[in-house]
Amino acid sequence: LGKDPRDITYEDFQRNRLIGLLDYYDYSPYEALIEAGYDVQPWEMATTPMGFYENLENRVAAIRWLVEKLGKDPRDITYEDFQRNRLNGLIANYYINSPYSALREAGLVGNEHEQYMRSHARTLKVYQK
Repeated sequence: LGKDPRDITYEDFQRNRLIGLLDYYDYSPYEALIEAGYDVQPWEMATTPMGFYENLENRVAAIRWLVEKLGKDPRDITYEDFQRNRLNGLIANYYINSPYSALREAGLVGNEHEQYMRSHARTLKVYQK
């Protein structure tokens, strides 16, 4: 297809009459690509494997990967960094769009960093009634 492997989707297999192949990989393009020798992370795929982020270790691995990839101080990671690196579903669904909450769960920032991150728009303040 001439595509970056990270952009391969279930629909690509379907359109190219390879959907039967995905039977062996629980219908996961990611699993098929890994077995074919491609070096991709699940969170880099156009569609992250179903249920992947339900596991805390997977969420933490993705967040740590982002910080390492960007080479930034974790306190300076932004919502846009998550978006630009295909982690928008992770931050939206598990951290209410808050980089601080994500980085805190990953053990990369602590309570003492919250004020800094808030003042630099690195977190969302959740108001309770």
